[in-house]
Amino acid sequence: MIEKTNILQDYPTTHFLLCTERNRSSLLSLMLNLHSNVICPSEEPFALFFHNHYKNKIQWTEKRTTTIY
Repeated sequence: MIEKTNILQDYPTTHFLLCTERNRSSLLSLMLNLHSNVICPSEEPFALFFHNHYKNKIQWTEKRTTTIY
């Protein structure tokens, strides 16, 4: 039996850094990726998805914060 786990539960804290274009964010990403405890993915439009999906959300519940959709 495979148990469903939350992939972020192994990490004590998750932070997101969002940058505007042309401000050395690629350099920052390279520098952060040098640390063994940091994962800094390439620039992706995920922030636009989450903004459009959650921009009108006022109250957060435990269920909402543990699920993406």
